[in-house]
Amino acid sequence: WINYKKNPQMILYLADILNKKSMDYTFHIIGKFQDPRYELYLSDMINKLGLSKTVFFEGWVDNKDLPKWFADKGYILSTSLFESFGNSIVEGVASGLLPLIHNFYGADKRFGEVATFNGTDDFVTLLKHYENLEDKRKQQISIAKRKAMERYNINRQLKKLNHIIEGLEQI
Repeated sequence: WINYKKNPQMILYLADILNKKSMDYTFHIIGKFQDPRYELYLSDMINKLGLSKTVFFEGWVDNKDLPKWFADKGYILSTSLFESFGNSIVEGVASGLLPLIHNFYGADKRFGEVATFNGTDDFVTLLKHYENLEDKRKQQISIAKRKAMERYNINRQLKKLNHIIEGLEQI
């Protein structure tokens, strides 16, 4: 869902900064708006900032279709204020995208400091870091995918869940 918790207005500010630095990127946002006023606000800001050729709202994409949707993208960007887990981030990384994650509470512990940014300057620095690794991009993607698969492997998660349940049984 596109709502205030996902902080899409930050995407507009990031896109505006990249445009001013002549860094040619597009931002593709999926989901449905929960509040028509928020859709009006974001559309109006896109027009005011001159981002109509940079920021695109693409509607709802079903989870099973995400890997196909990710196929022609280079990065997974999360500007959320808070995520309980961050499924789309992990799915993006597992699909071969490099993570750019606003450092919401706990993000650095879940995704590592290398993938997080605090503000607009950090975002540009992180993006340039990835650009400078262009010749090593496949290696970076492979490392990110491996970390995501190891950390969020279903068997590992089931073991953790079993441990929690066993602890509850002893209470």
